[in-house]
Amino acid sequence: MNRNTRAGLSPRLRMAADLIRPGAVVVDVGTDHAYLPVYLVENGLCPRVIALDSKTGPLANARATVTARGLEQKIELRLSDGLDGVEPGEADDIVIAGLGGQMTVEILRRALWLKDGAKQVVLQPMTHAEDVRRFLCGNSFTILTETACFDEGRSYICICARYEAGSAVTYRAAYCYYGELPSRSDGAARDWLAKQLRRLKKQALGLRAEGIAGERLEQIETAIDELTEVLGDRQTESGKTV
Repeated sequence: MNRNTRAGLSPRLRMAADLIRPGAVVVDVGTDHAYLPVYLVENGLCPRVIALDSKTGPLANARATVTARGLEQKIELRLSDGLDGVEPGEADDIVIAGLGGQMTVEILRRALWLKDGAKQVVLQPMTHAEDVRRFLCGNSFTILTETACFDEGRSYICICARYEAGSAVTYRAAYCYYGELPSRSDGAARDWLAKQLRRLKKQALGLRAEGIAGERLEQIETAIDELTEVLGDRQTESGKTV
């Protein structure tokens, strides 16, 4: 039996589901087989879900799942490039899970209507999470929380954020590389941060070998120092200050 069935979601998708507000109308971007929408509706967490995919194949898979569950009245399927096929007032919570960080940012950038304090975004970038955090922090979104989990031996993270115009929150320059994860003590968060630290060390080594200096290298080196301290002490204060 596929683990994304009535019995429950995979840990990665369950982590995203746990950040969705109960009772919210949800948009699931890149729904694939519509496992997340089905879970949300069948468990009474959300009254309605708009499930999007940019390709007809995955959308057909999603339709098969929804039809098999008899949920056509509660889960609407749409062929859409990112959030282009959604109107501003149609949803409360937006989930973008399983895409790369750069693609996630492009989807957010095109949907200006997300700059609404009543809406919440739940983001699960598979790569380049720093790009996602950098976009959020640079566009007046406050990162409310971040979570992590293991799924088939690999660590994944999820970012929950909301637009807050005029917010007094500022961030350290290196914050985009680790976000709110240092405040967590669970093994999945530490594993993800440790992998990030290794990746940053490799990047810094490459930049130095090429003789490239400047703001980017400085931020990476600062993040390396802060992550080394976090992982060594098992505790740190948040990168967020007010």
